[in-house]
Amino acid sequence: MTSRVAPRMRHRIYETEYLGGSVTNQNTGTISGFNAIYGYRAITVVNAGTIAGNATYFTLALGSANVVGAGVDLNLGGSVTNQSTSVISGFNGIFGGSGGAGATVVNAGSIAGNATYGAGVRLRGGR
Repeated sequence: MTSRVAPRMRHRIYETEYLGGSVTNQNTGTISGFNAIYGYRAITVVNAGTIAGNATYFTLALGSANVVGAGVDLNLGGSVTNQSTSVISGFNGIFGGSGGAGATVVNAGSIAGNATYGAGVRLRGGR
């Protein structure tokens, strides 16, 4: 992992941000959190283990915002390679390209989202 910053509170929810660079999760590794991995800038994620984000949908106090978690949130693009024995999960397993940036996903393992409203992979730009 490179360019990691300390977990911070966003909408009263803790997550770990990465300022670009890369995250590698080994085959016995687990990364978890509301957004298990949140790329503040474009990041590269290689997963051989388990990455688990929050899988439920809820509304913050006073109905101000609806919030969902992701295993990997590629906020400003990047790429995810999910190897054959690995798992990525969350409300959206992988969410990407919300800022209009491209995102690329290569999957040989399992990527799962909330069965009712979520998606395994939800990209807004990219391929």
